[in-house]
Amino acid sequence: MTVAPTHTGMLFILVAPAGAGKNALMNRVIARVPGLRQLPTATTRGIREGEMEGREHLFVTESQFLDMLRQDQLLEHQVVHGRYYGVPRATVEKAMEAGEDLIADIEYLGASFIRNEYPNNVVLIFVQPPSVAALIERMRQRGDKESEIGRRLLRVPAELAFAPQCDYLIYNDDLDRAAETLYAIVVATRSKRDIMRLRQASTPPPTPFHMQAAAIVVHGDEVVYRDQPQRFPTVAVATGETPDLAALRAVRAELKIETSAEYLVHDEARDGDLLPPVSVDFVRDANGEQVTMIYVCRLPNRVDLPDGWHWVPQSQVSLPPQVQELLATSIASN
Repeated sequence: MTVAPTHTGMLFILVAPAGAGKNALMNRVIARVPGLRQLPTATTRGIREGEMEGREHLFVTESQFLDMLRQDQLLEHQVVHGRYYGVPRATVEKAMEAGEDLIADIEYLGASFIRNEYPNNVVLIFVQPPSVAALIERMRQRGDKESEIGRRLLRVPAELAFAPQCDYLIYNDDLDRAAETLYAIVVATRSKRDIMRLRQASTPPPTPFHMQAAAIVVHGDEVVYRDQPQRFPTVAVATGETPDLAALRAVRAELKIETSAEYLVHDEARDGDLLPPVSVDFVRDANGEQVTMIYVCRLPNRVDLPDGWHWVPQSQVSLPPQVQELLATSIASN
């Protein structure tokens, strides 16, 4: 699937014989998927119980329909069971350009035509009825006349033969299960579209969060501290750099102290090249999301500090609970 840069909306088309349950499936899924709405197609048939003008269809007279044809307002049209059906061009175009998703019940010839017009934005889903008997029963339940049922059954062989040309098949012998399948198709298609957008983007996707490393430098029962937002030596983790090495770099950059990995206090073994942090802090603000990997660096000697930095008793500093526990354990072991 590819997504044209100016046409990112998707049109999910349900194809099936009359009585297969397309509208019931659509209603279930529209209620669950934010931003998904039904494409109202134009028709000259009468409105049925439970339908609403402008939701399932645009109910028009034959004269109005022919006017729409003359004015090139329809993307495609067909005569089905003696009634005109057509897809409004402007509605589809505007939705695709705006990145909106539509779902529609369109007969198989019209569905095939629209797929050819928008091969990157149309998903064809065939709804397979459990039997012809089930179709007849469903049409009777919704009040179709016997003559209408007979006319609709004449199209069933051609409609069933169209199924292999669709992208998905839903066997509707159980409405709950069929609705779950349709829901999964819509969600998966949207997810795949998002991936395609990232692949086609001219610039890399924005980083979901910023990662930095901080070092809590201690000697005895004192900790290096300053009364600023960055209370401990902190740097952004560079690309390809592990956060433990970034924490040591922060100590060298902020405190002008030469350090090595042996100064890091930890209670877990390395995981490959990474020494796991003692604690993780998370902040969300106007600049985005920021994760701080916190390490403990124990100096063998008390050293002089640059201006702004001070040695402060640990009891006077708010330290993460994991750091307090590690320091208490390491002091006891010494």
